[in-house]
Amino acid sequence: PGSVWKIVAGDYPKLQDASLGYLFHAGDGSSGSPYEITTCSELSHINTNLSAYYKLNNDIDCSSAGANIIIGFSVYPFTGNFNGQGHTITVAIDVDITNPSNYPQLLIDGTFHEVGLFMQINGGTVADLRLAGSVDVSLDNDQYRVRTGSIAGGLKGDSKLERVANTASVTCFGICYGTGGLVAIVDSAATINDSYNRANISITGGSGQGYAGGLVGDFSVGTVNRSYNSGKISASFSNGGLFGSISSGAITNSFNSGKVVGNQSGGFAGLVYNSGDSHSGTITNNYFDISRSNQENCWYESSWPQLPVSPITSECESVNLTWGDKNYFKNNSINKPFVDLSDTEAWDFSGDDSIWQKVVDGYPALRSIIGDDTAIYDEAPGVPTNLHMTNKTTGGISVAWDAPVGGGEVASYYVEHTTTGTSDWTDRATRDNGSRAINYGGFNVGTSYDFRVASVNDYGQSAWIDPVVTISTYNNPDVPSGLAVSQGNTPLSINVSWNAPAPATYRQVMVSPLTSQPPS
Repeated sequence: PGSVWKIVAGDYPKLQDASLGYLFHAGDGSSGSPYEITTCSELSHINTNLSAYYKLNNDIDCSSAGANIIIGFSVYPFTGNFNGQGHTITVAIDVDITNPSNYPQLLIDGTFHEVGLFMQINGGTVADLRLAGSVDVSLDNDQYRVRTGSIAGGLKGDSKLERVANTASVTCFGICYGTGGLVAIVDSAATINDSYNRANISITGGSGQGYAGGLVGDFSVGTVNRSYNSGKISASFSNGGLFGSISSGAITNSFNSGKVVGNQSGGFAGLVYNSGDSHSGTITNNYFDISRSNQENCWYESSWPQLPVSPITSECESVNLTWGDKNYFKNNSINKPFVDLSDTEAWDFSGDDSIWQKVVDGYPALRSIIGDDTAIYDEAPGVPTNLHMTNKTTGGISVAWDAPVGGGEVASYYVEHTTTGTSDWTDRATRDNGSRAINYGGFNVGTSYDFRVASVNDYGQSAWIDPVVTISTYNNPDVPSGLAVSQGNTPLSINVSWNAPAPATYRQVMVSPLTSQPPS
């Protein structure tokens, strides 16, 4: 910027002063006049004052900034106040900290790194913000550990996340200790209220492959209320729909509908620290979708032999057994946990000024987030349509089909065939969602085959298309007859004709030019 004036679009030039106001669109960083952010460059300047007040004036796409957009560094967390005003920040944070010297600003002590849009929030507040894009972290160095979240690596002190939405995928490769859809680790008096994650959260590779949760990876102590996850959670062990592990704290009126993949995993949490028959913390009026999560237990006990814990009335209950009530959490404000144990309102759905709103075919949407009321079709996809032949030969058949109408989003297709008259559907092929065709070869000549196709995603497989499609390969033709040289030959050409065998098509071929001497 210039040393005296700053050019402001749609406004008069502004003086640049010592308060660092020239780094932002407007404001002085106070509670009454927060710094206003309109660009990714202005967002990155939060690192010049981690204790000020900020507000986001519009959506910004910071994908090209990579890890440079991370707010906070080393022992200096964010302690200020950030109001997203319902807007979206898109990121593409990709960090490889196998060599810690590459990112010393993310090392919070001698061992642990924390990664997220905010490296760590300690005593600060983030509200009314949606994060989109991706957060990817790699750490292949057994001397260090990493905690990864979308909004923040750590939420500590009396920090608050309120009305925050995440659709950014979070992936940690290597030695990962706590990976969360919102935050990696929560402790002290930190709180998460009225927030959700809809993105996929995963841990892959390395020796530390556990503690992944839809909201929080490692919930040490704090408070979570009226929040949910609908994203897929996957890691080798100790993963939960909402929490990877729970040590203590209070968790109320929340739910999970996302799929959970991994050993010692539960529909609500992965591992809960317990003493005998009692668990740590206060867990009240929480639910999980047993069919969508593919988990029948709430969590596993921490003490040996680490037994699974079945659903507990008034604490952690399951719904939608065998897909019998697949819309339990959708377009609804009267089922638990939306009302508390005394059947009084727990979530605020009341009127246009409420925090939440119902969505047809969708989970609760935050009214403060712009464009949040979208349908979510997280169920098995519909049956594919219009299976048909596109080509065939004596030894091969090509088929194609159209996408299903209705149901959940298709991840891939299964295609099978068998010789007509048999039921040996063993030759299965898989095609991704972008490819709705397949070419088969090596078939027997003049043989009839049956074909069928089904669509698949994380929530199941559709029925097979019915009826199946029957197609026969061509027979080899009989020998032609009546080969003869016809009239009209020239010194360099000879006309040859023959009779085609039924039912083959008649063809005539002229052989020309000739390189030999003309006939005598």
